[in-house]
Order: sequence, then C-alpha cells, then structure tokens
Amino acid sequence: MKRTAKLSDIVIVEEKLSSVQGHIEQILGLSTITVTLLEEVPPELQAPGKFKVLYYLRQAYTTLAYLLRGVVVALIFVVIVGWIVWLPLLIRYLVKRRRSSTPPPAA
Repeated sequence: MKRTAKLSDIVIVEEKLSSVQGHIEQILGLSTITVTLLEEVPPELQAPGKFKVLYYLRQAYTTLAYLLRGVVVALIFVVIVGWIVWLPLLIRYLVKRRRSSTPPPAA
C-alpha cells in the first residue's frame, strides 16, 4: 500500500514531533542549556599603554585586605575549635598527672 503525502502535512507532523520531543526532554530533564561566560576586563588592562601605578596599588591593597580577613577568620576558627578539642584533653592530662603525683595512702 503506497501513500503520498503533501509537503504541508509532513511539515505539520514534523512540528508536532518536535513539540512532543521538547515536552519529553523537559519532563525527563534532558534539555541542554548552553552558557557562555565572559570575563569583564577592566579598561586599565584592555590596551597596552602606560603603567598605571595607582591601579596596581589599589589592587594590592584590596588583595592584602582579603588576605588579612582570611587570616583573622582562620585564627577565630582555630581558637574556637582549639578550645573545643584541646581543653578536654588538657583537663584529662592534668587530672591524670595529679592522680599519679599523689602518694598512695599508708597502710
């Protein structure tokens, strides 16, 4: 059995199939997302030219501020966690040392 179809019928069927495929991919989470990330370059660095001393000093100052902030956060973490971990161990050591230095009772 041979069947002929009009071009408009084929286009309609193709559109319907594409729509159904899109719905299936959306339900199954198979959709493809394309993301393009571009880094914005500051105008000072776009074209070669004069050496911008103030720009680099500002960058160095900002980096130093971030570094110092990280050091302070790390010290706070070490102090808090240190007390939680080391204080019980120190107490146990001192109690054990006191018990061993106490002479046994005389009989």
